[in-house]
Amino acid sequence: MKKVVHWSTKDVLLWLTNVGMQEYSEALRHLNGKGLMQLSKADFQTAPLALVTLDGGRQLLDKMETLRIEHHIETHKNRHANGHAILAVNSEVNGNKPERNGVVNEFHKERIQIPMPEITRSPFPEEWGKTGVAFVYATICFIFTTIMISVVHERVPAKEATPPLPDKFFDFFGRVDWAFSICEINGMILIVLWLLQWALLKYRSIVGRRFFFIIGTLYLYRCITMYITTLPVPGMHFKCSPKVLKELEVKYGILYRQDNVILSGTHTHSGLGGYFQYTLFMITSKGYIKPSIKAIVNGIVKSIDIAHRNIKPGRIYMSKGELEESNLNRSPHSYLNNPAEERNKYKSNTDKQVTLLKFTDLDGDGMGMLSWFAVHAVSMNYTNQMVSSDNMGYASYLLEQEKNIGFLPGEGPFVAAFASSNLGDASPNIRGPFCANTGLPCDYLNSSCPIGGLKMCVALGPAGSDMFNNTKIIGENIFKRAKDLYGKARQEVRGPLHAAHQWVNMTDVTVQLNSTHTSRTCKPALGHSFAAGTTDGGGDLNFTQGAVEGDPFWDGIRDALLGAPSNETQDCHQPKPILFSTGEMTWPLPWHPSIVDVQIITIGPVAIVAIPGEMTTMSGRRIREAVKQVRIKYHTHTNVGTHTHARAHTPHACTPTH
Repeated sequence: MKKVVHWSTKDVLLWLTNVGMQEYSEALRHLNGKGLMQLSKADFQTAPLALVTLDGGRQLLDKMETLRIEHHIETHKNRHANGHAILAVNSEVNGNKPERNGVVNEFHKERIQIPMPEITRSPFPEEWGKTGVAFVYATICFIFTTIMISVVHERVPAKEATPPLPDKFFDFFGRVDWAFSICEINGMILIVLWLLQWALLKYRSIVGRRFFFIIGTLYLYRCITMYITTLPVPGMHFKCSPKVLKELEVKYGILYRQDNVILSGTHTHSGLGGYFQYTLFMITSKGYIKPSIKAIVNGIVKSIDIAHRNIKPGRIYMSKGELEESNLNRSPHSYLNNPAEERNKYKSNTDKQVTLLKFTDLDGDGMGMLSWFAVHAVSMNYTNQMVSSDNMGYASYLLEQEKNIGFLPGEGPFVAAFASSNLGDASPNIRGPFCANTGLPCDYLNSSCPIGGLKMCVALGPAGSDMFNNTKIIGENIFKRAKDLYGKARQEVRGPLHAAHQWVNMTDVTVQLNSTHTSRTCKPALGHSFAAGTTDGGGDLNFTQGAVEGDPFWDGIRDALLGAPSNETQDCHQPKPILFSTGEMTWPLPWHPSIVDVQIITIGPVAIVAIPGEMTTMSGRRIREAVKQVRIKYHTHTNVGTHTHARAHTPHACTPTH
């Protein structure tokens, strides 16, 4: 037998193959027998040997130890024919020289037995076992991905009801019918070629193991991506809406759908929180709160159940009027940035218009009313810690109590609904902003005080700092005007009923500015003035309203913690300095909705527009005028009511100059 120390590199590679350690062939291809016997456990802790297996070389070290023992025994066999011998020769004492390896008078031999481990080898190589584990991993990932595809498929609306979002690629390239077949054929050819190549490889187990691990990981990534990706369906940004519609579908089939049911809030700042799935809103409510969802959904579904049980033929009447001394523009300087010719069309820098629909049965008995008025429901200020429907809710309470004599609140047959309109800059604190520490008016440009800054600038309601009386006074004003218009409503609403709903990717909409210029929307972002708050509740830091320049200090902190806004987003939002580029922030969930839904319901000459944003005075007026102009093209004079905060919530929507 050739001594190990005399092995060549080929002998070492042959031995590795014979003992089933061929995975080390690449790492030890330059090592001869002497170098092999000098390997120690420390060598398997560093590259390249540490990269071969995860057992720290334990198996190979065991086989090397066996090789050393075999080599040691073979060496001694070649040196002594009878193995180890201890010679004790009596004649040596007498001065006679003993003969070696022969029979000598009084020659004594003692045989020493060296235990040798039994060399066994599993009929099933360990590498194939690892490949089997990788195959099981890939199979599990494939099963989870298949299940996730089924779940996601159930959430995607039908193409007939909601067309897919526009695809930029197919905007420029036509559809090729045979392209999909070619892709399938190419895919099958590649699979067959890979299998043939794999079958001819020497180390099939290692390649197979890596293949299954990569495929399984790709399936796992796909599963996770499908689970967390924002789909263009309602459930991804307003949790209440899909739950309500799902329950209504179970009870009433297709009678109540997302196109003919408008869900909107009065935007009270004392309402429940935790029902949005976006990080920015979760921060203010300290997370997603399931009891809030349950309470809101149950309340909405119950109200629709009651209305459905009391369906009867009836009539609708409309009336309009104005309400004074109930709202104030809290950003008057920004309003003045709108074009003068546009501002001159209106008497006030807030929307004073009240639009009311009166519902009666065929006998003329009142069943309910729906009105729109632009005012923030913030008469209950930020110190209030209890749930409150605020001034709008108080107006509803007063009118329902007057119509439902003998009934407890909320249990009578007459329903008075007061909806929010273009209230983005309309405050109920009609006495205006004053510095709490000096009693002087706040700075007109940025609503701050010389001493104390934004925090000292507080807007006061008609009753001063008494938020309960402020709520009562504004609520009574709205109630009295609605009651008056309800009694004067004589114009009957007649005509067909239509409803339409659409999902819009607001990050990529091309807007036609005029006959020669277009513009494009971009990802949402919050400016520095966002952190300043409003005179209804200012911020705690040194931000100011109307800021057109960023702050290097806060921008530096933002860049370090959240990352800087992209150049594209900054250019698109000019001249607004970006504080948080929420459209580019996706951890742990997206910070802002990108895909929102818009809705319109028309009843004869009345159009009800449902918008997810919080419209300012002028932006709301523009939307009403735009809808009117479109309807006029079809020879229909239209009265428009705007439902803001419908289905979802996006930040304030204002004109570019505002």
